[in-house]
Amino acid sequence: MEGSRTYQKSEEEKQPAMRVLAVSREGAHFYRLVEASGSSLELEKAFPSYPVATLAKFAPHQGRLAVIADPMGLHIVDCHAGREVRLIIRQTAISALSFSPLDRFFVTCEKFVQGEKNLIVWDITTGREVA
Repeated sequence: MEGSRTYQKSEEEKQPAMRVLAVSREGAHFYRLVEASGSSLELEKAFPSYPVATLAKFAPHQGRLAVIADPMGLHIVDCHAGREVRLIIRQTAISALSFSPLDRFFVTCEKFVQGEKNLIVWDITTGREVA
C-alpha cells in the first residue's frame, strides 16, 4: 500500500513489565512476566516478598496491595513503586480485609475479643483508624 508506514514502539513507549502476585502455602511473592523466554515467570526481586503470607487483596484504583503476612501485621505495598509503604501492627490477629469501592479506605476484621473492636475502617493514605 503506497504511503503507509509501519509504527513501532520506541523503548520509552513499551508497556511496563507485567507482574503477578502469587499467594500460596509458600507465602506471597511477586513475579515478572518475561516475554523473551517464551512468556515465563521470574521472581521479581525488586518487590517485597512475604514468606508466611495468608491473604492479599489488590486495590486497583490506587495500585496498592494489602498483604496479611503474619497474624498481627498488615503490609501495604505500592505496586507502582514496588515497595512497602505502610505496616500496621495489631494486638489481635487480622483474619480478613477488604477495600472500599474507590480504594480510599480498607476494612480489617480481627478475632473477636469481648469489649474490643474487631471490625476497623482505615484510611489507606495515612494508615490511620477512622471508624
